[in-house]
Amino acid sequence: MREGICPAPFCKETGEHHTEPILFESEHWRVTLNTFNYKTARVAFLLVHKGHVADIDQMSDSAWLELKHLISRLKREHGIRGLSMVYRIGDTDYTGATVTHQHVNLISGGPHWEVPDGRNDAIENEAVRVTVGYRHVPEQE
Repeated sequence: MREGICPAPFCKETGEHHTEPILFESEHWRVTLNTFNYKTARVAFLLVHKGHVADIDQMSDSAWLELKHLISRLKREHGIRGLSMVYRIGDTDYTGATVTHQHVNLISGGPHWEVPDGRNDAIENEAVRVTVGYRHVPEQE
C-alpha cells in the first residue's frame, strides 16, 4: 500500500496540493471542486471527510446521512440530472486512489447518445475516465 498523503483539503495543514477553494462545509464534510482534470466532465466535486478517517468503518452514521444530504444539495443547486459517485475504500494498491483519507468524487458529464449504426465505440474517446481499481491477474500454477 502506498503511503497515503493527505493534501489539503484532506488535512488542512498541507495546503499546497489542492488549489480549489472550499465551496462550503458541513459538520463532517468539506465540499470543493476536484483539481484533477476529468476532461469531458461537466462538473467534478470532491467531498472530503473533515476527520482523518482512513477507512469506511471509522465513519459515523451521521457522516453517512450528511453525505446523502450534501449530494442532494449539489444535484439541486447545479442542475445535475445524473452523476457518478466514486468512493474508494481500503488498500490504494487495489483501488486506484492516491490518498487514504476518505473522500468522495462526484462526477457529472453529459447525456449518452447512440451512434446511428448502433455502435457506441465512435464516442469512446468522449467518456469520462476514472480508475476504480486494477485488473486481477490470476497466479500461474
